[in-house]
Amino acid sequence: MRKSVQNQKLTASERAAIFWQVFEGETDWKVVFMAAAAWDDEDARKNPATLAQYTSKWKALNKVKTEISRAQLVKEKYLKKIQDIAYEEGRRSVFAEMQQEGDTSAASRGKIDYTDPKMQKEKLNEIINQATDAGEALDALKVIIQGQKNDQEAAKNNKIQRFYTPLQCRDCPIYQEKKALLKK
Repeated sequence: MRKSVQNQKLTASERAAIFWQVFEGETDWKVVFMAAAAWDDEDARKNPATLAQYTSKWKALNKVKTEISRAQLVKEKYLKKIQDIAYEEGRRSVFAEMQQEGDTSAASRGKIDYTDPKMQKEKLNEIINQATDAGEALDALKVIIQGQKNDQEAAKNNKIQRFYTPLQCRDCPIYQEKKALLKK
């Protein structure tokens, strides 16, 4: 292999070739290696077996693997940033449209308070009515039934329940009367 490719640090051309492979999706590693090592097509035509050997050795180097991982992370962060920007722009445009129409209620903005039991029931009913899968509808129905059972239990707990405990002897009027007679 050429000395520039064997260095411990990546050269600028190697780094550029790896970013090209990651961001552009180049699948032919021989082409990526040729760009990284500054091989020209004439050298590749003279020694195709050598090119393949050098390519596989270069691709297996730790410095190359590390740079590929780093480039993939950079790409992921870049794509995430673009997605966040697009989401934010879309959200702003929808909000601006709603403000123009004068509709700024929470439900129209897509923010529904599902802590309210009424809203929970409405959403579950919507899921049941729009379900394409019988299992999905059954699951939502089970949630509704469980909620109704919980409501019934809460209603039972809120009712006043009276029960009587037996009197102790010293509190019984008959005992107190007989005790008073004995003291005399």
